[in-house]
Amino acid sequence: MSELSGEMLFGIMSMMLALVLWVRVLMNKRHSDDWLEDRLVERQEKIENQRRKTTPAPAPKSDEHTGPARGPWG
Repeated sequence: MSELSGEMLFGIMSMMLALVLWVRVLMNKRHSDDWLEDRLVERQEKIENQRRKTTPAPAPKSDEHTGPARGPWG
């Protein structure tokens, strides 16, 4: 194996450190995306619960047919 000069060694170490930094940034981005998605789901659930509490329930529909029978199925 040939002798590595200081410049080559510095270049290899710099590339390795850049790769480690890049991987860490991607891992952090994925973690923050997951965190944000969880918070948005929780927020949407709170909004839906609040909407259900403030909106009155619709009146139940009667199953009884009050008009004259129409068509072959009555």
